[in-house]
Amino acid sequence: MKKALISIPLAVLTATTLLAGCSSNEEAPASPGSASTEPVELNLWGGHPEIDPWYKKMAEEYKKRSPM
Repeated sequence: MKKALISIPLAVLTATTLLAGCSSNEEAPASPGSASTEPVELNLWGGHPEIDPWYKKMAEEYKKRSPM
């Protein structure tokens, strides 16, 4: 009975992994280091308001280095 409890989830996991590997992706992934001309929107969620000034400063630095 223990073998069945272990074997069934293992078989399901194996099958889903194999099927995911066989799926096709219409879009080719971007290669590392390739630049995009489209603008990027960054969202940062924080839970500590005392860090907000630092987030704003880093956002300004990012805008200087990566103008839209």
